[in-house]
Amino acid sequence: MKSLSAFAVLCLLSQTAFLPVARAADTLPKPATTDNDAAYTATLEKRSAAIIDALDLGDSAKSTRVKARLIAHYRALNAWQQAHEITLKNLRAQKSGGAISPEAETAHAEREKLRQTFLADLSKELTPAQIDTVKDALTYKKLQ
Repeated sequence: MKSLSAFAVLCLLSQTAFLPVARAADTLPKPATTDNDAAYTATLEKRSAAIIDALDLGDSAKSTRVKARLIAHYRALNAWQQAHEITLKNLRAQKSGGAISPEAETAHAEREKLRQTFLADLSKELTPAQIDTVKDALTYKKLQ
């Protein structure tokens, strides 16, 4: 009977030990599974397809890989934007003031890391000239 009591206590302790984690997970924002997410995905598909068309790769497998990288990059930038929305608003307000906050510097460093990773991934598939075409498309033709 003592082993049953110890087992019961162990079960109770394990359940209560994970309770704060479960409650914390309940407060996290849920991923969008609505029409907005479907519309966003469709927008990314359209933007990426336009870039792939501009590259004129002539290799469907390579086109598929590059398109997947483009979509992943768009999603990563969106996640970064959402994670740093308040910091970015504060940064815009500070622009005229001069000094940039450490939070803003960290946010920009994270974005630069995303950019460098993306460009390194693209360089596995594309030539430098093709990467410039992608950059130009991503910046809405401001690179030219």
